[in-house]
Amino acid sequence: VVTAVTAPPSAPSNLVAGVITSTTAAINWRDNSTTEMGFRVERKTGAFGTYSLITSLPAGTTVYLDKGSLALGLSPGMIYYYRVYAYNGAGNSGYSNELNVATLSLPVITGLNPTHAPSGTNVNITGNNFGNVQDNSYVKFSNKNITSVISWSNTTITVTVPAGTVSGNVKIVTFAGESNSYYFTLDTIPAAPAGLTASAFSSS
Repeated sequence: VVTAVTAPPSAPSNLVAGVITSTTAAINWRDNSTTEMGFRVERKTGAFGTYSLITSLPAGTTVYLDKGSLALGLSPGMIYYYRVYAYNGAGNSGYSNELNVATLSLPVITGLNPTHAPSGTNVNITGNNFGNVQDNSYVKFSNKNITSVISWSNTTITVTVPAGTVSGNVKIVTFAGESNSYYFTLDTIPAAPAGLTASAFSSS
């Protein structure tokens, strides 16, 4: 005997954020119903945006990873709002609580000082969104990945030009992603002269 569903499902609750990156957002919620056919997730951009449906999910689902549209993903440094509802043949549930998440901002390099120097020289990298602490972030110095730095703050990193590097792009890599590139020129120090000898000289 098939029992007809005569009432919409109970609304999901406890909508919270999971792992957030610069282009993705994981959200999860509590399923409060046993009669839903599935869930629908809506999203809007910014507080004054308009909600639109972004996905329909099977019954029993309690997590969704939002990768944005096409291959572009969500935009870094943006605030997105989410809400979820359940549905069945009798109609839709109420909405869950509204959740807002901020995607991470990519690091941005605005300057190097100096922009050219030999290996062993300390270089100040200035910009934004480096992170207040280094954690697993690092500096890409042309062909070298540098994890050991002199100092690290959200706007300034001081690093030593590594031995064995070459002229090329400097980038900052954080959990949010990779920064723009800034060109650094490696100066070479001429080798010291060798084989200096003295010869006898006579004025007569």
